[in-house]
Amino acid sequence: MFSKLIKGSVLILFLTVFGHVSASASDQIEQYVTQIDNLHHQLQHVTHKTNFRGITKQLAVVRSFATACVAEADKELEHLMSEQNNLGQVVRGESPLVKQNRAALEDSRVRSLAKLNTCQSLLKRSDELLLSAASGEQSSLLRDIMETGPDLPNLVQKSYQWPAMWAEVLQHIQQKISTAQDISLMRWVGLLFLVVVVTWVIILFRPHAVKGLHEIPWDETFFARFSQAAASSLLHYLPYLGVTAAIIIFCELALSGAIYELVSVLVYPVLLWLVWSACLRIFIRPFAPAQRYLALSDVTSCYLCVRARWLGLWLVLAYFLELVADTGMVPEALYLPVLDIIVTCLILTLMWLSWLFSSKENRGRHLIVQVVVQAMLVLMLVSEWSGYRSLTQTLMQASLGSLLVIALLLLAQRLLRDVYTALESGPRRWHRLLRQMLGLREKSARGMIWLQLTTTTLLWASLGLV
Repeated sequence: MFSKLIKGSVLILFLTVFGHVSASASDQIEQYVTQIDNLHHQLQHVTHKTNFRGITKQLAVVRSFATACVAEADKELEHLMSEQNNLGQVVRGESPLVKQNRAALEDSRVRSLAKLNTCQSLLKRSDELLLSAASGEQSSLLRDIMETGPDLPNLVQKSYQWPAMWAEVLQHIQQKISTAQDISLMRWVGLLFLVVVVTWVIILFRPHAVKGLHEIPWDETFFARFSQAAASSLLHYLPYLGVTAAIIIFCELALSGAIYELVSVLVYPVLLWLVWSACLRIFIRPFAPAQRYLALSDVTSCYLCVRARWLGLWLVLAYFLELVADTGMVPEALYLPVLDIIVTCLILTLMWLSWLFSSKENRGRHLIVQVVVQAMLVLMLVSEWSGYRSLTQTLMQASLGSLLVIALLLLAQRLLRDVYTALESGPRRWHRLLRQMLGLREKSARGMIWLQLTTTTLLWASLGLV
């Protein structure tokens, strides 16, 4: 009798605490119910894809809570039903404490069942709204892609307005330059000092680095030739990259307002051009003492480098025009025709570049690929002239981005192959150091084929994530 009294008291205490916890949990559930009602209302009035993504993130939080809430309510119901089964069937003459326990358990079961139903409803609504948000985002994206603007012929018909617009642009630039007088002399002295220091350090460092590059006994592996090409090309462009980086750092730290916008518009495209030029030298025509490591002839590499430079020029000009447009200095009636001209030159350069690989030897093997590429480029050109600029931008980003990612994956795979060969049987000092760092004490590491297979699979699986 005494033990039953203790068990009943403990059960009552547990149910009391459980009731307080359930009350706080109910308040939290009500907050999420109110939040999902608000998200449902927002979803009916959202049109931009960025807003859809924000709503989707909030819905994911609500769904995560609802999933945990359903699991918790199921566990509570299971525990309460177990306690009810322990009390057994209702018998005549039960003590008031047992009756109180039964009533408390039933009340807790009803609350847990209501909690379960609410959480299940919350989970169902969050799933439905997530599907609705995904559908709305796709519709918004499709709407943005197929959005039309003034076509090129109509813009050209208004070319008589261009001189006045250019005069307005020059006036805006002059106003921004005049704000440079508001910058203190100490800041300009600081910029000059930073540029001089960076240039002096590079002048002292570069000859020793070039000398060391010539003295290193490079082997004939792909990894070594790539490293030599990267080092020689970066050393060649180091003065320009260093000074440009110093100016950018100064702008980010010391400038603001209109003068910051003007300097950024000028400096960032220069940095992009330098990086593009350095990459072309690394991959296509490296500086001496490095030698070409890709399977390209002298004539092909020369033509490819020239055409790729023109491609980089149009990309830099498009980026420059985008930066200028963001500052508001160029009206849309002038921005759009200039953009169409640059994109047209960019597409024609891509055609010119693709013709380089249309030799008589490759024409039969890659005929389908060449036809698809040329057809896509013609489609880009027509869509740009017709005013479907978003469609052109999407197609260009998808095609160039995919080619860039695939090229980087192929390069990484080829470099890793040499690294695994070095780990397995490389005789050089850095090969031995690498084996020691990884704990491979033996002269020849076994099982490299499985590690290579794993990393190759992961590399190409990452393509789907990108």
